[in-house]
Amino acid sequence: MQPKLITFDYGGTLCQEIYHGDRAGLKALLPHIIQNPQKTSLDDLMHAAARFHATSGLHTDFETMSIQYLKYVFDYYNIQLDVDEAQAEQIFYKAAISVEKMPDILLLLEYLQQQQIKTAVISNLPLRSKTLEQRLKECLDGFEFEFVMTSADYHYKKPASNLFELALHRAEVCAEETWHCGDSYECDVLGARSVGITPILYGEADTDCMSFQTWGQMLTTLKTME
Repeated sequence: MQPKLITFDYGGTLCQEIYHGDRAGLKALLPHIIQNPQKTSLDDLMHAAARFHATSGLHTDFETMSIQYLKYVFDYYNIQLDVDEAQAEQIFYKAAISVEKMPDILLLLEYLQQQQIKTAVISNLPLRSKTLEQRLKECLDGFEFEFVMTSADYHYKKPASNLFELALHRAEVCAEETWHCGDSYECDVLGARSVGITPILYGEADTDCMSFQTWGQMLTTLKTME
């Protein structure tokens, strides 16, 4: 029997991120500076960014929000922008990271939609859920998930079981009727399994759980379960 809900990881699963660097993201925000009392340069902003990153990695169980990062960098020099935190995050992310959809993912998502199988996203990401949701729409030709969850909004990172429990409650589906797909054994497989969700490892073969090296393979399997 097919699942009623399939949740997906984001990076390396639905889409592939291409990182252009913090410098590109911060540069994109320079035109939005309306107050710069210390005549701060892009190199100065990168110095503040380095100071932030030097300590943010000390607490790996919890997520650091990108808006906290940007606030630290610009407050370091008493800089004010003409956009709010959410807009600054979107501008920074769009310049710092470009995104490409994974092969055959649209075919799979369209099939799930036709079968009335709910879909959602659970991602370890410093971006707000709304920012990722917008980026996914752009990357996946307007496809809309039931909901999108990032660790930035909920503090905890996968494999924390409470993220998966929250997804089940939001979708109103039980764990036994749910699959979770991701490319990380530790974050996705172990996290999903901790609450009874069927884990799917994407991108490599594995004997410990169901796995697919392509989305086309998963699509074929689902069709045999009709």
